[in-house]
Amino acid sequence: MPEHRNLIILALFCVCALTAHSQPTTARIMVESGGSVRFSINSLTKYNEGMALEDWTRLAISFADTLDTSATWKLQFKANTSVIYGDYGRELPLDYLVLEARDGGGNTILGDSDNGFILPPQTLNTIKKTLIEDAPQGSFQDNKLYISYRLGKGAEKLMGQPSDYYFVDIEFILTSNN
Repeated sequence: MPEHRNLIILALFCVCALTAHSQPTTARIMVESGGSVRFSINSLTKYNEGMALEDWTRLAISFADTLDTSATWKLQFKANTSVIYGDYGRELPLDYLVLEARDGGGNTILGDSDNGFILPPQTLNTIKKTLIEDAPQGSFQDNKLYISYRLGKGAEKLMGQPSDYYFVDIEFILTSNN
């Protein structure tokens, strides 16, 4: 009988909310749900095929530029560490985790990876990666995004990786495209 192990990834978020008080631009991120992500890899199928948490995090974006009404925004993310750390000194490469954004049902249709402002899935890295760019100005009610996470799906398989409680901090960065 094969031994069952649990491989758990916990992604904690340090969300940057940028507000320019003396500038004409105001940019803010609000986490509406899914501020912490937990992967429980507890079956042979999950080790072989990986695991996905679809639409796990919902973000609301508020962006306004009072001097330039045509200004647009972009949302980027990055890891704050060079690896995914385990509690017992083990490590996983960052590229085991992939993030993808899609429209979250706000008043503005932001599109999807085939249409609109949203880019294709991006692997986690210490270098900023863009999830959405050239998105229009609007309030928290206008701009909503779902973020999905995929761990060990595709080329980076979990099979053979040691079980542990792994964690990584992911930072979201909201800036003007201009």
